[in-house]
Amino acid sequence: MNVSLTKPLEYFVQEKVDSGMYASASEVIRAGLRLLAESDLDTQLKKGLEQSSAGLGKELNADFSEKLMQQVQERIAHHS
Repeated sequence: MNVSLTKPLEYFVQEKVDSGMYASASEVIRAGLRLLAESDLDTQLKKGLEQSSAGLGKELNADFSEKLMQQVQERIAHHS
């Protein structure tokens, strides 16, 4: 997969690599994508909690709850 970045983003990625924080541009991009995935999960969880508080979605199916628990466990393992 090839990805095109704007010049400011290229400079940002290169600065991270030059600082020694990351060994390669790919590591910087992967770190950014992990943060985006976490942000998306946070948004989904917040939305679910808001809907639950509003009394919506009272019937929680097993597939949804299993997937949610898996995501939470993966997140905990990633931060341990």
